Amino acid sequence: MLYPKTKRRLPTAKDASGFTLVELLVVIGIIAVLIGILLPTLGRARQTANSVKCMANLRQIGAALQIYAGANKGVMPYGFVFKGETIPGDPVAWTGESADWTTLLVSVMKKTGIGYDTQDKVGSSDQGLRAVFSCPEVSRTVTVQSFVTHYSCHPRLMPDLGSTDWYKGSPLTGLKPYRIAKVKRSTEIAVIFDGTVNNSNYGAWAVAYAIDKLRKDKKPYLTDAYSQVAGLDGGQPVDLAADPTVGGTAADINTDSAKNPGNFRFRHSNETKANALMMDGHVQSFTYNKQTKTSDLLRRNIFVNPS
Repeated sequence: MLYPKTKRRLPTAKDASGFTLVELLVVIGIIAVLIGILLPTLGRARQTANSVKCMANLRQIGAALQIYAGANKGVMPYGFVFKGETIPGDPVAWTGESADWTTLLVSVMKKTGIGYDTQDKVGSSDQGLRAVFSCPEVSRTVTVQSFVTHYSCHPRLMPDLGSTDWYKGSPLTGLKPYRIAKVKRSTEIAVIFDGTVNNSNYGAWAVAYAIDKLRKDKKPYLTDAYSQVAGLDGGQPVDLAADPTVGGTAADINTDSAKNPGNFRFRHSNETKANALMMDGHVQSFTYNKQTKTSDLLRRNIFVNPS
């Protein structure tokens, strides 16, 4: 059977497929919702990755610490010394070069000089061996050449050699770094940890001199001789107060403010976690409560047996 021929109609604008304005707005809305859901997740993933890298740094630092101690009769590195500095109990000022624990560890990793005169300075873009001292959660960029670190050390275990050992009393002598084997409760004691980043171009202070509200220079001088102070015990949270001698207030707690130098810094997981290398070599995270401005970092984690 033959069918009558029909005239082919050309497509018109009405036949063109596409989104209407309403459909476009719906799609945009869906994309916005997905972004709102995914961004926090991606942010948390980034923070988790940074914390893992930070903990890896501290483990490498712990390995270098063991190597250094092995080459120095079991004694840990000192935290800091300045060329020409007066050492309590020593009639002769320090004649060696200025150095800190990070340069001493680099010296055993690289077989180079021990201090600021003989080691290469670096910036954020070319850190070399000093990359191990940079926490990935710190966004601050150092453009000048310096000895950058984002970690600080325990002021009694690895002291500034210019610090007085008040615990021993008269005659006054300077604090000396501990022998690893002499540290009791090694699983509980934090030796190197996330520090506040506020010291010019260096980042963190090499020695966390201000921890527990400058307890290094107050009884019981960061020792576990708790009986020296009524009501003090190892189960109490560490006092995170900022250094009052430089104008630190409650508002400066857990900040990188110039008014909070030489202290713990809970910079991971949205400003609530701090990582620490413990004396037995494991790395542990401590948690900060933003509302109470306290943490689960306890005095038994930093008060050590007298040397």
